[in-house]
Amino acid sequence: MTQLLTDAREFHKKQYGEGPFVVVSAPGVVNLFGDLTEQASGILVQFAISQRMVVSLSPRSDNQIRFFSREFNEKKRCTLQTLKYRKEDRWANFVKGAIYHQIDEQTTTGFNVSILSDIPIGGGYSSSQALTLASVLAISEIKGFRLEYDEAARMAYNVEKDFVKNNCHPASFYPIVRSHPYELLVQDLKEGKAGPLEATDFPHILLLQTNVPLSVFDDLFHGVRDDLNKSIRFLEGLRPQSTVRDYDRIDVKNLLGQIPEEHRRRALFLVEEIARAKECVNMIKNKDWKNLGKSLIRSHESLRDLLEISCPEIDWLVKRAADTVGVYGARMITNGSGASVLVLAEEEAIAPLQNMLEEYERIFSFHPTMLITQPAHKVEFH
Repeated sequence: MTQLLTDAREFHKKQYGEGPFVVVSAPGVVNLFGDLTEQASGILVQFAISQRMVVSLSPRSDNQIRFFSREFNEKKRCTLQTLKYRKEDRWANFVKGAIYHQIDEQTTTGFNVSILSDIPIGGGYSSSQALTLASVLAISEIKGFRLEYDEAARMAYNVEKDFVKNNCHPASFYPIVRSHPYELLVQDLKEGKAGPLEATDFPHILLLQTNVPLSVFDDLFHGVRDDLNKSIRFLEGLRPQSTVRDYDRIDVKNLLGQIPEEHRRRALFLVEEIARAKECVNMIKNKDWKNLGKSLIRSHESLRDLLEISCPEIDWLVKRAADTVGVYGARMITNGSGASVLVLAEEEAIAPLQNMLEEYERIFSFHPTMLITQPAHKVEFH
């Protein structure tokens, strides 16, 4: 983290001839359980990862806004008067939205913006949410009215929903503003409750990037959220005044023939994943890593068989990882992408897993990488 911040300050000065006025870093986020259950008022077990997005800003004397991303090695520019969404601006749109939501007629001068990150691009780690939230806070600071973190999270959600038209949920921002080291966070979206879950002595968290082209997952994920919403409506229509949370596995299995089979499978995924998220809380409290790992594997099987959003490369990694001594469990990550696999393991498994990745590359011809992470700290000013 210290090196990333040093690099961020030096990068900004090199690009713009002066150091930044404000530097904000925000963590990426991973769901342990509860993926894709938000619209069903599910239960999310999440954590902020130690990899972070760093946004640095300095004021300009004219109305220009300049953007530079180290990871994309791209420069973008606009003015205060031409601050609008443009598809070709991609990553810069998240920063533009943060500016757009906070400027007024008194804003006459622009900004220099630089972005550095060690969150893998397209890995499913909420990098866009980290970028948006860090940008919202950096703009508020440079304009002299630092936002409270919860207010910044609400604004960041509105930026993605209204300006970028990005399909995300407000729950995605909660870990970015509330996380602490060695804590997981549990959000019960039906009860409207959220809080920390101690994760001391937690196994190593390994994130395996498959480097399968994201277009593959775009095709797999196409229409999945719409299908899930249709399944939710079917269940709620069968029992007026009820929600998906009022069903259990047996209820949905008994619906065979009563609703379209595709929607029954989607509904079964929802009730099973919500139940797994609820059950895993006690496993973590009891440090029952063995059964927690089994639940991860069942979660992956549910994503693969009921939602049909996995692929041979992902399935190979999950199966081989789960068979490795010292690994408790593994599953694909589906937070906006399916390009990564989460593994819970003891230290003894790290070297064999690295060897496994070399075998993966020989078989599939994609160069994988491994990140070792842990539950980390929320967004910070530096």
